[in-house]
Amino acid sequence: MIENNKVKNFLYNARNHCIKGDFKGAIEQIAISFKVMIGDYKSDEKRFGVHSFLSKMFFQDKELEDVQQLLKLIFLNVDSRKYLKFNFLTPFVTENEMVSWYRPNQNLITKEQVDFCFNFVIETALNLQEFDSDIQDL
Repeated sequence: MIENNKVKNFLYNARNHCIKGDFKGAIEQIAISFKVMIGDYKSDEKRFGVHSFLSKMFFQDKELEDVQQLLKLIFLNVDSRKYLKFNFLTPFVTENEMVSWYRPNQNLITKEQVDFCFNFVIETALNLQEFDSDIQDL
């Protein structure tokens, strides 16, 4: 289903954490999978100018970075409400795939929240793959 092997591996690790009841570890792996997926998608040069368009969507003000990210995802047909919820539930992930929690109740993560985030990443991956397929059909 998901073509990106790195993303699949992180999701597989997340599922293993969830099975063990380690919901915080599961959410961290899911957050990393999303960061990797979006990063790999934006860096792939074969995207027929989509990469170029997304690169130009840049604001100088650091306070607008979340708006910038949301606009890029909306352009790629990612559900903005689900993304905002996902972003609230997950930790910040750095470029080198390290996680940093800013949520005070990070140890109160539920299985339902993990399932939501897991499904969101799969749905987004499938949307991006469909987006690629539609562009290649042009």
